[in-house]
Amino acid sequence: MESPNQTPERFDATWTRSDRIRSYFKVFFMVLRGLRYYPFVKTSKGLLLVGRGAKIRNAKYLSTSGTVVIEDYAEIQCLSKKGIHLGKGVTIGRFAMIRPSGYYGREIGEGFEIGAGSNIGAYSYIGCSGYVKIGEQVMMGPRVSILPENHVFENTSVT
Repeated sequence: MESPNQTPERFDATWTRSDRIRSYFKVFFMVLRGLRYYPFVKTSKGLLLVGRGAKIRNAKYLSTSGTVVIEDYAEIQCLSKKGIHLGKGVTIGRFAMIRPSGYYGREIGEGFEIGAGSNIGAYSYIGCSGYVKIGEQVMMGPRVSILPENHVFENTSVT
């Protein structure tokens, strides 16, 4: 039996040359996809890395304060009153969605802010009808839903 401090012989954690090349190509194409949005995004320093199939709608309402990674098939709808701000080193996971506004003539949502070093897990959903602010160094797991909705009923007699 192996001691807990030993790595099993069958496991080799070193990267092969082809692993490195694949990684470099993936990052290269993420940078290229990010450049498509770069003229619209308010950014200070850093890159916008955008995965395959990811969408940034209304990018002029997006601001970043450093390098940000938006993984494959994530979607960010940026149209909101206060905009969307992603801090330095933020990662938006695969298939995650940030939607502050409805698509069908509803009111524009308040907006969203996430601090430096934080990430949103895969398949998460953040609806920002009300303002959402997430601090720094926050790690969200997959499938987290945040729904700050406002259901004001001034006249409760109406059905």
